[in-house]
Amino acid sequence: MGMTSATSLPHTVVIIGGVAGGMSAATRLRRIHESAEIIVIERGGAVSFANCGLPYHVGGVIPHRGSLVLQQPEQLKKRFNIDVHLRTEATAINRDAKTVSVTNRETGESRDIAYDALVLSPGSTPFRPPIPGVEDAHVLWNLDDMDRLMAAAETAKSAIVVGGGFIGLELAENLVHRGITTTLVEALPQLMPTLDVEMAWPLVERARFRGLDVRLQAQVQAITDAGVTLADGSTIDADMTVVAVGARPNIELAVEAGLEMGEAGGVVVDDQQRTSDPHIWAVGDVAQKKRPDGFSLVPWRGSPTGTAVWLLTPLPAGQRKRSRRLEPRLWASLAWPLRPPDTPSGSWLPKAARCGLFTPTPSTTPATTPMPSRWH
Repeated sequence: MGMTSATSLPHTVVIIGGVAGGMSAATRLRRIHESAEIIVIERGGAVSFANCGLPYHVGGVIPHRGSLVLQQPEQLKKRFNIDVHLRTEATAINRDAKTVSVTNRETGESRDIAYDALVLSPGSTPFRPPIPGVEDAHVLWNLDDMDRLMAAAETAKSAIVVGGGFIGLELAENLVHRGITTTLVEALPQLMPTLDVEMAWPLVERARFRGLDVRLQAQVQAITDAGVTLADGSTIDADMTVVAVGARPNIELAVEAGLEMGEAGGVVVDDQQRTSDPHIWAVGDVAQKKRPDGFSLVPWRGSPTGTAVWLLTPLPAGQRKRSRRLEPRLWASLAWPLRPPDTPSGSWLPKAARCGLFTPTPSTTPATTPMPSRWH
């Protein structure tokens, strides 16, 4: 946290959010400061779980749910003397008083917690595109989402996954493994838009070979109990629908607290993750650092307040380098074809998505379609 000696470390540290960012900060702080009081505020039901394993528990590859839970609050208290409060949501930050207002989501009880140092690790929220019926679709982001999805999968014989990024692909793979007839709908001309087209195209052929129905360049217009309606008027029937088209950082607390926000909409941090407030740090999805590699993240409609899905901006002409770590992180599949107002269609998309190489429609493209040549 940018402090090098026990004498300079704060006595009370409050961490908003657990899982990778928050718990890494908490355990590391304990190792360098034995006497600090460390309090973790987590609005979910688990503070440390293997989120990358969620799709694989859905598919039965990871058979036991308990395998996903890495640490319980009792274990963290016993081993690290860290106080974890689950189902508790931070609602406000008072920088002058150096307090955090929190509310227990189960009892409704509210109180203020004083801090000497505050770490923001609130993570992200799955993006739901503004289409009819989207609130009834499933998402997969935490253990609660997984439990709801698995309950629906118990009786489902068919499923639709909207979005061809990491989460969408892994979930579609595991639904097929579970024996559910699955259709993957992707609005862009390729899966995994962050890959070069030559690397992405074999994914389509392999997925189809394994029994996954892949529909590229297919935009969902509406979601119903019976399936989805596409932009061309066609429908796909299914017993359940999952939306995996991206995420947006949870920066509301930081904005309301008046912390400096970057051009991409994240919380500005220095090399030690310190924000514009010397007593507040930020890590994970909400943190924005200056990067020299040409990539940035811009918010939809130019909003700096997090009311947007995050999109990749194209690299300058002739620049081929790609970053494998983005600030804030991009877990989005970039599947939703949104663009800023007054911007020509396709001009902001990753180059692979606007090269015009994929002309056949998904339904008529055979699994043996040759891989397109490289764009120039």
